[in-house]
Amino acid sequence: MDDLPSEETEQYSSEHPLDDSEVKEFLDKSLPEDLKKGLEESSRPQLSQFSDEREREEAEKTKIRRIRFPMEDPGMWANRTMYEETFAVLPEYTLGGLLSHHNRETKLNERLVNAEEVTRRLEGLGIDIRTSSIEETLERIQELFDNEGMSFRDTEQLVSELSLLGVPVHVWGSGGSSVFLRKGDDLTKYSKNPQYKAGFLFLKAHASYKEELNTQCTDERLINEFDLTGKTKLQALSEIWFQLGSPGPVLDDQGTYKSSYERNFQEGLKKLAIVRASPDLSFLYEHFSAHGAINKAQQ
Repeated sequence: MDDLPSEETEQYSSEHPLDDSEVKEFLDKSLPEDLKKGLEESSRPQLSQFSDEREREEAEKTKIRRIRFPMEDPGMWANRTMYEETFAVLPEYTLGGLLSHHNRETKLNERLVNAEEVTRRLEGLGIDIRTSSIEETLERIQELFDNEGMSFRDTEQLVSELSLLGVPVHVWGSGGSSVFLRKGDDLTKYSKNPQYKAGFLFLKAHASYKEELNTQCTDERLINEFDLTGKTKLQALSEIWFQLGSPGPVLDDQGTYKSSYERNFQEGLKKLAIVRASPDLSFLYEHFSAHGAINKAQQ
């Protein structure tokens, strides 16, 4: 999915799909006035103020989310857009996709593994996950490992935890296995591994938005729709993905988007609109990709 489909088969729009005239007409007939207004006023993804080359490349790839496919009517296009801007992991992670797909709490070798704990352990080694690259992080662990500043067991555990966080929750719900190291192993090789890169990006996003993510939801409509009483925004995001990412009003049993004439489509449209328009989750939609969101948080 890294390349845009042929222009001969799909229609690309330079404007955001929610601002398309046909989509707005469809939403006018399908959603209550306050929810339509919320969508109109919601954020549209953009580049961060000091975007780097990677962010600009990722933004270009995400144009696919503004393509209307031949089989899509305006309602289906709107549904797919709202779902993918919230939970997409391809062609690049959105902030919501990264946080929802990699937010796990499990144990590995009897030690708790979650974003808070792994970040705390890295901080204890003098690594600030918000400002360090994956190469710098692994180089620091390598330095401690080579100079006996970390034991074999602790080094293997920490490297294994970075790997575990890079596995999507729905692929590997619990448990895990350790990486086994030998003296002289080059830990920086893991910086090119997609699994480690995903785990590291998740930690960086979590650390960059920690205060926001640990705040409890206050949007009553969002809370009531998804039963989020007492949930933090991070917990809410995981719960919403669990509900909407499973077969139901948005996706069918094969995991494809439902057509507008299928049962429960209108229910899915309403749920996605509530998420997309929620002020609690507006920070998810400010940038095209998770990397862009992290750039913004660090500026």
